[in-house]
Amino acid sequence: LKPHGIFAVKELDLASNMIGPSLQTHAWTLYQHAQDMAVNVRGCLRTPQLPQLFREADLSHVNFAYVFGERRSPLTPQETEFIQSIIEYHASIAQKLTTLSAEEHVLWRNMERFESTDHPMKRPYYHFREGHVVVVGRFDPHSFLPM
Repeated sequence: LKPHGIFAVKELDLASNMIGPSLQTHAWTLYQHAQDMAVNVRGCLRTPQLPQLFREADLSHVNFAYVFGERRSPLTPQETEFIQSIIEYHASIAQKLTTLSAEEHVLWRNMERFESTDHPMKRPYYHFREGHVVVVGRFDPHSFLPM
């Protein structure tokens, strides 16, 4: 980062994501259990803290905004493929977690059965939301004290 240079960071915020109304609490349970195993999960759960972390690092003029992408039924083939990849990722994390209940393991295994007529993505009220935070600011070298 150059002196007086502008920085911008966009990061996924797992806390604001929604994988269909019926899965929300299960996703939160998964994130809670996965924090110690998956560094990216832990990082994406602290995304709301980014503006404050940048301010504490003496970056100046720090500002932020949330950006949401939402998809509702009926999903296009591209949206379906994208959301399926996210569900598969969540299910792969669940498989590795020994701290999840047997019920949670069954739920995530079933979520990978996309051909099921009862899959949440095929329901008329299915809703997917992905949240990101965009943080911008400036590097002011005069705000740093020499070591």
